[in-house]
Amino acid sequence: MNALSSETLKLSNFGNSIRDFTYVGDIVKGIIAALGFDTDRTDLFNLGCNNPIKLTYFVELMEKGLKKKATKELVPMQSGDVPLTYANVTKADVFLGWKPKIKIEEGMNLFIDWYKSHDASKYMGRRKKEVCVITANFAQDQKAMDGVWNVAEVKKKNPSVAYYFFSNLDLDQ
Repeated sequence: MNALSSETLKLSNFGNSIRDFTYVGDIVKGIIAALGFDTDRTDLFNLGCNNPIKLTYFVELMEKGLKKKATKELVPMQSGDVPLTYANVTKADVFLGWKPKIKIEEGMNLFIDWYKSHDASKYMGRRKKEVCVITANFAQDQKAMDGVWNVAEVKKKNPSVAYYFFSNLDLDQ
């Protein structure tokens, strides 16, 4: 098996972290169900798979589907991270009649098929050190929010900005 790419996958918590991966089609159906929920108040619904798996299993599924071996590095858990997260979808089931349908194995195959059929590798450029930034003055900054900001520049301009980091970006290098 060839390596997935020249990059090394860093698996937090030595690969023992457990996450709740959800097929995007299930999430779309949950959002559509929520749009049809008639209420006169604000309500929150947790959409997810409710089936947490180890990161190592996720990578194994990816390797199997791509027929390539990933280069992995088992690293300690990052500061502020937790070993296990998953969605409790009971409320979405009761109020929206929504439950996830696609199991991780099928979802990985569907994703890989989509990835290949759309030549999605062309979108996989060099990783950037950018994050989504939300400020307290959202209305005032709305036009600026349309783009993704450079973290270093934002830190210089406004150290009080709240940063929401995406786990697939390596911001420490």
